[in-house]
This record gives sequence, structure tokens and C-alpha cells, in this order.
Amino acid sequence: MHKLSNIYIFKNIAIFTMIILFISVLLITSPSKIHDESYSFNNFSNNWTYDDGADADMANLRTNYKTVEFSRQVKSTEISGKSLCFRSKNIFFSVYMNGNSIYQFHPNVPLIFGRSYGSYIHCISIPEFSKDSTITIKAEPIYNDSSCCFKNVFAGNSDLYMKNEFNSNMPKFLICFMMFTVGMILIIIGLTFKKYRTKNVEMISLGVFAMLVACWTATETMIPQLFTSAPAAIHFLNYLSFFFMPYPAASFIANVSGNSKSFLMRIVSILVILNTSINISFTLIGIADYHILLNFTHLILLFSIISAVYLTINSFIHNKVERKLYSVLGLSFIMVTITGLIDLIRYRIARSTTDTGLFLRIGLFFFIIILGTYTLKDLLALSKIGMKAELMQKLAYNDALTGMLNRMAFVEYEKEIAIQSDGKIIFVQFDINNLKKVNDVYGHSEGDKHIIAAANVISQSFGINGKSYRTGGDEFIAVISGKKYEEYFEIAKVKFIELINKYNMEYTPPVKLEIAYGFSIYDCSSKNPEVAEREADSKMYEIKRNMKAAQN
Repeated sequence: MHKLSNIYIFKNIAIFTMIILFISVLLITSPSKIHDESYSFNNFSNNWTYDDGADADMANLRTNYKTVEFSRQVKSTEISGKSLCFRSKNIFFSVYMNGNSIYQFHPNVPLIFGRSYGSYIHCISIPEFSKDSTITIKAEPIYNDSSCCFKNVFAGNSDLYMKNEFNSNMPKFLICFMMFTVGMILIIIGLTFKKYRTKNVEMISLGVFAMLVACWTATETMIPQLFTSAPAAIHFLNYLSFFFMPYPAASFIANVSGNSKSFLMRIVSILVILNTSINISFTLIGIADYHILLNFTHLILLFSIISAVYLTINSFIHNKVERKLYSVLGLSFIMVTITGLIDLIRYRIARSTTDTGLFLRIGLFFFIIILGTYTLKDLLALSKIGMKAELMQKLAYNDALTGMLNRMAFVEYEKEIAIQSDGKIIFVQFDINNLKKVNDVYGHSEGDKHIIAAANVISQSFGINGKSYRTGGDEFIAVISGKKYEEYFEIAKVKFIELINKYNMEYTPPVKLEIAYGFSIYDCSSKNPEVAEREADSKMYEIKRNMKAAQN
């Protein structure tokens, strides 16, 4: 059976790998040039030159924190009356045509968001012209690295360009949206099953991780930027998601591997809080910002991954969890590794700089689905066991005939109040009159009806603001406590008489329902509830004798 399980897992890995590789080949070999049947686009990424005549690579600018200027000679047939469309990242710039300014992008980024606005899509209207002209871009890089660049530079119809951006990025965004939705569902499920604390934490941790991954990867799709004019806020959300991501991931692994109290979890939580505080503080002060401090965040993420691997191996060595968990974890990690390697190959070999996390996003989605399904299955199994335990407890503590709490439940209640040091409780003892006569003359079936009727009367009167128990064949006891115990007792007595009279009038039983009762007040400081119970019982039998005497 174990071998068959391993064969099934490896078969799934093989199928998943083949699907991802097939999609990868399609995407790598597919033309990247924007096209539309009704309008042609010109690729404007090339033929740009610096002032010194050197070629300018739009996707890899020569920055060094200095303003760079590069130009391109254009013909009217190429761009006259069209739009210059592209995506900018971490760079402020101005666009000139024949020395005249036609576009400026210098957004005022709030200090809390850092220095950069992240990525944004631009469509710059080019005036109509007839002679060859020069378009010049003066770029002000925010950082001194390859993250300051222009991508997807085309000349054409702005509406079609935006439509193309939307259509090409929406499938990727939908994966993020589904991941976010799955995360919300996992959190809701975790909050629903609060009593299963370990599984509850597992579900919530995985759900939070899924939502953070979704927010982190969604910004790469550019869909949020298409629907808002605040790219800096979206970029800030990307950073925050990345800062907090290590903790829920490590928390999930720690709990699922039976290492929830590991000191490594405390270290991860401290590092995450410290990292977030340092990043926000340094950014607000102006010492550095999120982008510059990313290496520290990467180190924390690496430490979290190493910790997760260590906790998993430690759990495996000490047999803390079921063996099948390691197969599930292994499958999940393999999927993430495969998709990460594909993206690395795309970046290094295919030189793809657009959405470098395309396949990793898919791998993380499957990672969350697989582990979420496994955890949910375990949670449902625990819930089923819990339901059976509750049913057994109910059968043990509830009277089968009336559904009331039984003598065993009352004994447990006695143990609880025996350790109370203050407060007062009213004990009320009940006994059904003439039950033997009902059983002997009209049968036990009618006797059961008599008992059920008595139970309903007691439950609906004394049980509303207290508890009621069936302690014997025709014996019941009720307890009323709390600050208003005397008021509740008086209300219950009135209701008690009304319900008995109502039952006798509506159902006209062959023998009228009569219930004798007696009560006593128990002071919890005395630590001896049996004395109060015997007093209530004695009073009840005195009233019972008086009721029989009145009948004769």
C-alpha cells in the first residue's frame, strides 16, 4: 500500500512537470511582439542612443544614480499621431520631441511608501509631424541597479496597447485572485474550528500565507496598476506582503510538523517584526528605503526556509506526525522548486525579463492547494472524531426518555459547585404524584407520557434561568443560581403551575399531572451541597404527603 502511494505521488509529479514544461515551451517560443489585426504596433525598444553615441538598452539603463539622456530618430510613418506606450519601473523621466517637452512623470511619492512608485504603464500621445524628428527621454533613476528600466516599449494605438496588457496579464492575475480567495476560505475554516487548536493555527497560517503571496505576486501582473492611479501604494503593499510572508509560512510548517513551540518560531517572529520596524523607520527617517534593505528581508526568508526544512526533518526523525505528511510536503516543495527553476531558465537562457515569477506563482498556488487540502482533510477527520465524542458524551449525560440531563450530569455539577467559595444556589426537588397508578392501570406507555410531560413542565419553567435534571424514575431536580436567583425562582414557580394546568386542560390525561416540589437555599461557602439537597428533598416529600391527604 505504501509503495502504491509513492507511485501515485511520483506519477502526479511527472504529470505536473510535463504540463508546466509544455506551457513553458509555448510561452518561450511564442512571439512577444504585440499585434492586432486592425492596427500595427512598432517595437520601439531598440535604436536608442546616449549622448556619446553608445547604444542605450531600455531594459538595462546605464544609471549609477545619475540622470541619463538618450534619444532616437523617428520617421513620421513610425509614430506620427500615435502613442508611445511602455512600462516604467523605479525611474522618473521626461519625454521631449525636438527639444519640446511632451510628457513628464515625477509623481510625489508619500514618504511611507519609500522612494519608488514601483511600476506603471504610460501611453504618451505623439503630435503629428511630417519631417524626421528626435524623441529624447531624460531619465532619473531612483536606484543604482537593473530595477530602473523601461519595458514593453511600442508605438501604436494606446487603447489597443492597454487592451493587450489587460488580456495578457489577466490570467496571471486570476491565479493571484484565486490564491487570495483560497487563503480567505482557509482562514474562515480555521476560525470556525476553534477547538482544534493545532489544526486551527495550521489553517489560519496557511490562509494568511496564501493571501500574502497573492498580494505579493499580483503587483507583477500590472492589473492593479491598470485600475488605479496610485502605483506607489500598490508597491508598498508588495513590500509589506513580502516582509510578513516568512512568519505564517514557518508557523504552518512548525504546527503541521508538531513543532509549534520550537524556539525557531520565536526567532522568526522577532526577525519579522524587527525587519518590518527597521524598514519603515529607516524609510521615514530617510536613511534608506525598502528596496535598498531587501537583502535583509531575503536573509530572513532564507532563514525561515532553512528553519522549516530543519523542523520537518526533526519531525521525521522523531516520528512526530504521520509518514504521509512528508510525501505531501515533498510533493509541494518539488512543485515550487520545478516552477522556480523554470522561471530561472526563462530569465537566464530565454532572457525573459517580463514577469520573472510567472511559473513560481503557479507552483505556489498548487503548493497552497495541496497543503490546504491535506490540512482540511485532517481537520474534518478530527471534527468527525469530536462529533462522535460529543455524541457519546450526550448519551452519557442525557436521559434517553426525556432528553434532560441525567443523574451522572448532576453528579458532575455537584463536583463543580463543591469547589465554589461564594454565591448562593436554590435546589428544587420534584416528584411526580400517582405515577405508579398510571403505570399499573393505564400501562407504562401512558406512564412514559406522564414522565415526558413532567420533564417538559420543569424544563420550561425552572430550566429557563437554571438547569434541570432527571435523577430517577419520577424524580427531578432543578438548580437556579446567579445574582437574581430569588427573582428567577419566583418567576419559575408561577410558570410551573401555569404549565401543569395547561397540560391537564389541553391533553386531559386519564390521571391528572401533579408534581410535588420542595426547595432550599445553598450557600456555596458551606462546601456541602448534599445538606441543601436533603433539605429540599424533605420539604418536597412533606408537600407530597399534604397533596395526597388533600385528595383523600
